[in-house]
Amino acid sequence: MKSEDADLNNLGKGKWGGACKAAAFLEHFIEKGTKWVHLDIAGPALKDSATAPDVANGNGFGSHLMLHWIMNN
Repeated sequence: MKSEDADLNNLGKGKWGGACKAAAFLEHFIEKGTKWVHLDIAGPALKDSATAPDVANGNGFGSHLMLHWIMNN
């Protein structure tokens, strides 16, 4: 995550950034002892075609997931 231009680098090698690298980047900004989660929802949130129960394009996958988790915990 070293960078020549910034304190931290969140760039992947190639087209994809990577969920694990994004989580490691965000961890630098979380106070120790704080519970947190990183959900990489970009892929399933923008689908090319509809597959029940999801619709194509912006389908709110991450919002639905978080709402379901909050209501059940």
